[in-house]
Amino acid sequence: PTGRSQDSQVSTLQQRVKALEQERDSMSEQLARVSVQKSKQDAELLRLRDLADEVLALRKQLELSLELLGAKEEEVDDLRETMEEQKRVFQGQLEALLPTG
Repeated sequence: PTGRSQDSQVSTLQQRVKALEQERDSMSEQLARVSVQKSKQDAELLRLRDLADEVLALRKQLELSLELLGAKEEEVDDLRETMEEQKRVFQGQLEALLPTG
């Protein structure tokens, strides 16, 4: 090969090396962006898992509260019935004690 041919080949190879270096740099930047994005997504996933755990705990607490409320409502209903029954008994006793006119 002639000197000119060799110069041309060297020039072509240098351009190829430069293009490959640019591609490498671009891919490195892209990898860095993807890594940052993945880190953010991992953090978001952890946050969402924590929120899901919190929601589950709150649901359990709500269920327990509703059960307790239901038990208290039954207790109140039973007490009302007892009061009404006592009221009727006392009303009957009062009527028996009062003279009818």
